[in-house]
Amino acid sequence: MRLLLSALLAVVAACAGSVLAQDVPGRVGRISAIEGSAALYQDPDRGWEDAYVNAPVTSRNSVWTDPDARVEMVVGPIALRLDDESQLDVSLLDDATLDATLERGSLAARIRHFRPGNTVRISTPQASFLLQSEGRYRLDADPDRGESRLSVFAGTAGLQTAAGRIRVSAGQSVIVWDGDGAQYAFQDVASTELDRWAHERDARWVERRAPEFVSYEMTGYEDLDSYGDWAQDPVYGAVWFPTRVQEDWAPYRYGRWAFVRPWGWTWVDAEPWGYAPFHYGRWVHVRDRWAWCPGRRVDRPAWAPALVGFIGGGDWSAGVASSGGPVVGWFPLAPSEPYRPWYKASAAYLTRVNAVVRNVPQAVSRPHIEWNRDRGATVVHREALAAGRPVQQARVSVTPDVVRRAPVAAAPMNILPSPEEAHRAQRSALERTAPAAGGPLARRNPAARPAAPGAPTANPLARPSFAKPAAAAPRAAPHDAAPPPAAPRPRSNPLAAQPASPSSAAPPRPDGAREAQERGAQERQRERGAAEQQRARDAQQQQERAAREAQQQRERAAGEGEQQRAREAQQQQQQQERAAREAQQQRERAAGEAEQQRARETQQQERQRAAREAAQQQEKASQEQQRAARESAQQQQKAAEAQQRAAQEQQRRTAEAAAKLDPQKAEPRKGPPPVRGPPEEREKRDDEGKRGRGEGG
Repeated sequence: MRLLLSALLAVVAACAGSVLAQDVPGRVGRISAIEGSAALYQDPDRGWEDAYVNAPVTSRNSVWTDPDARVEMVVGPIALRLDDESQLDVSLLDDATLDATLERGSLAARIRHFRPGNTVRISTPQASFLLQSEGRYRLDADPDRGESRLSVFAGTAGLQTAAGRIRVSAGQSVIVWDGDGAQYAFQDVASTELDRWAHERDARWVERRAPEFVSYEMTGYEDLDSYGDWAQDPVYGAVWFPTRVQEDWAPYRYGRWAFVRPWGWTWVDAEPWGYAPFHYGRWVHVRDRWAWCPGRRVDRPAWAPALVGFIGGGDWSAGVASSGGPVVGWFPLAPSEPYRPWYKASAAYLTRVNAVVRNVPQAVSRPHIEWNRDRGATVVHREALAAGRPVQQARVSVTPDVVRRAPVAAAPMNILPSPEEAHRAQRSALERTAPAAGGPLARRNPAARPAAPGAPTANPLARPSFAKPAAAAPRAAPHDAAPPPAAPRPRSNPLAAQPASPSSAAPPRPDGAREAQERGAQERQRERGAAEQQRARDAQQQQERAAREAQQQRERAAGEGEQQRAREAQQQQQQQERAAREAQQQRERAAGEAEQQRARETQQQERQRAAREAAQQQEKASQEQQRAARESAQQQQKAAEAQQRAAQEQQRRTAEAAAKLDPQKAEPRKGPPPVRGPPEEREKRDDEGKRGRGEGG
């Protein structure tokens, strides 16, 4: 029985480990912009903390904005923009689902690309809304008034109820409020200051070349075209070069480390574009510059906290460490190096993260891997990493030779600080920088802040529950019933005691006596006077309120105009710089193409000249061969004729010798056989023959 129980526990533990490994999210959001002061809830052990740009946002995270503050959160092609005094609780964020709750405040949503099968649900305390297509939306949740509103400027949405889904089309605004049962009604959309700010943020969203090389689901892709240039490398394919970086800049060097669940140590880059290049792809040093290699384009890329390898531990750390204690180092992985996480992850997740690894010949990849480790490594004290200090300020100077001798950690968690060390180091740093009440330490825990004068008694920064609200069953309001009028958010406690209205005064007792009638008349007169005074006070307060609002609007308009002019000037300067860079690049490309064209023409001319010379030499050789052949044939013919003449001469001499010895036996000499040759030679031979026969004079 004990063995069976042990086996069962082992199976349960293995299944639990498998479930945990599969729970690592592959899609993660990002805090992309902050105006004012905001808070972020990521870890129940730490509670609310100051929000920061490039902070990762995942399931069971929350964002809060202080008064006069705004925050932009991006998830792939989706931008969620919070107005001031707003709280958004993200219940679930994975590859296909974004489920969040707007507890209070206003939220502008912009969906640039909508993938079929994905779910975008934004709930409020009164209702649950589905955003079903690309478009622009705004949600408002007012818990003090007990109402919520969804405005659809472009796209299609739905109000989710227990009875089904109610369609909300472009140009419509649906308002849901509590009362005698939840009710809803439709109105026309109306823009607010938040919508205008969201439109300005949309204007900064640039999609030029990045979508050719990376997916829309890659969070942070919208910054690549504005802060860098794309190029094609013959080995690694599409690469991205950041512009305007420091001279000693290297990947994972300007920023800090933060402990974020469920991954653990996560890199937070200091650059405004520093999100996608540090959580996807790899880095490589080519053309004397650092280039980001996203790898092949996949529809759903997997997010990683930091694509690096860690070095340190053992004798190396003790030898490098100074008075600051042991050190830890890291280096960016090259495009041919696989990523090995330091947290539990499933095999499917690892396959997705390493889908960008390129099979590069070792002769090419080896120098790049060595460069990334020797020249791209960054080393800091372990305590500085745990406290989340800026790396550039805490960097330890180490030569490439020392880094080359450092062991690469097979289990990084053995050399990285634990969560407890990180918590102690961060608390110690906060206590040193915030000795007085209300300093940075207080800002780190927004839930502990005293309520502002006139603020609601309920703490808006209480610990989020992340509980998905149940689908309400609102009923349509009658056609003649209008929704409660929109009003500014109450700045005073709505539950505070209000002065009794005149109508609530007890009526005089009707006893029929004249004195009672007189007292009743006097009472009614006093009531009318009090009512008139109250109306006068209300009118005066309304006028004062209208004057204050008009003044605030004028001041806000003046400030917005100044900001708009500054932004336009900055955008114009950026456009001029971009145009100058593009013009310079075009000139360089044109000059390079012209030089290449001249080189090609020179090579073509050289090849043609060489071909002509070769043909001439071949023709000369052929002529020489023909002349040599003719001369050889003539020499052979002359030799044959000489031999023939010699033979004839020998025959003649033999015949003459025989005739001298025995004239009678000499046979009549016949004429010589015809001999070929020139006419002069034939005539000479004929003369010689005649003289031999005695025919000559």
